Amino acid sequence: MGSRMRKYNLFQETEDYEHGFREYYAEEIYPIQKELEDDRKKHLVRFLLKLSLFVLVAMMLSMLVLLTAFAIDVIIFSAAVVLGMYIFTFWHVFHYKKLVKVEVFQKTVDFFKGFKYLSTGDMCPLDYQDSKILPDYLSYTSEDKLMGTHGGVQVKLAEVRLLKPRLIKYVLKLILLLYIGAVYLYYGIINMMIILAKGGYDLEYKYLQMLKSFYADFDEFMCKKETFNGLFIEFEMPKKFHGTTIGLKDGGKLGNYIKSYSVGRLKNVSLESGEFEDLFEVYSNSQIESRCILEPAFMSRLLDLSKEINNRGRKGMSFSFFQNKCFMMIPCDRNMFEPRSIFKSCISTKDVKKFLKETSIIFDVIDILNLNMEKNIQRLKKHD
Repeated sequence: MGSRMRKYNLFQETEDYEHGFREYYAEEIYPIQKELEDDRKKHLVRFLLKLSLFVLVAMMLSMLVLLTAFAIDVIIFSAAVVLGMYIFTFWHVFHYKKLVKVEVFQKTVDFFKGFKYLSTGDMCPLDYQDSKILPDYLSYTSEDKLMGTHGGVQVKLAEVRLLKPRLIKYVLKLILLLYIGAVYLYYGIINMMIILAKGGYDLEYKYLQMLKSFYADFDEFMCKKETFNGLFIEFEMPKKFHGTTIGLKDGGKLGNYIKSYSVGRLKNVSLESGEFEDLFEVYSNSQIESRCILEPAFMSRLLDLSKEINNRGRKGMSFSFFQNKCFMMIPCDRNMFEPRSIFKSCISTKDVKKFLKETSIIFDVIDILNLNMEKNIQRLKKHD
């Protein structure tokens, strides 16, 4: 009886949007967390034992490298052993986090009927090229996709990271190529002198091979620049927008002047909300529709969503209404679907409460947007 009361008291409903979740948590989520908590403790003990062994082996290999005067073959052997030990040691952390993602997060999302969570889900930026708000990028990664339907609107969101080459990489690559060329030339001259003097071949190529390998892997270390890291959110509306409306981060007079040339034929829109005007520059080819959609209640909830998700507050968010889509990009330094540390108890309601709050704001945004689209249709009819 005591344990039953305890699990029902773990989650306290303090907000309207949490109604009904107390019982759901006690019956559906808590049993999974309790089982995973037992697994966490086992994984933690094994991880700590292997970590001690990993540190000991790493220290021994470091001594070996020093004693052999940094011999290349010893360094390569040591690196291979350390990599193997790292995977062997941290497998427990990765496995535990994967279990939490697959079981706890999916069960939490199941509370919202019609929604599902995919830990390996993908949202391709190419699908949003017409949004006019994507930054420059050449590659991307995407995970933790949430999708479903609310109020007749199809919802998709995922964590996305956009990357592009660093400008400095070309300079660094040129310097590296010149250096490698100079080394090859130097060793080539020395080799020719040895052949002429001794009539034989006596050149160690390990250093040259190391340089070639370093150059081949150069992109992985120096050449990636992050242009966006956060959430892609898409609302696919049942009806199309009359025009295109976009909102970009306010860049000051100079920044906004430059942006005005990058948005094509879209014109600047002045809105009612002074706070919104300070944070965003809005452009549209339909002034009536943009003002109808971006009315105060909608903008207020949009700002609340950005503030809740974005660690840096309300700055950095951008949005676009085009075709039948409402597309938002919200920067976020934290991983929204990352489980708690293996050193902390799995039984917690903190992350669940935050997720419920973020989801409720998204639903509010959809409800207001649906209402505003109906108003927009009526206004456009009157205008025509």
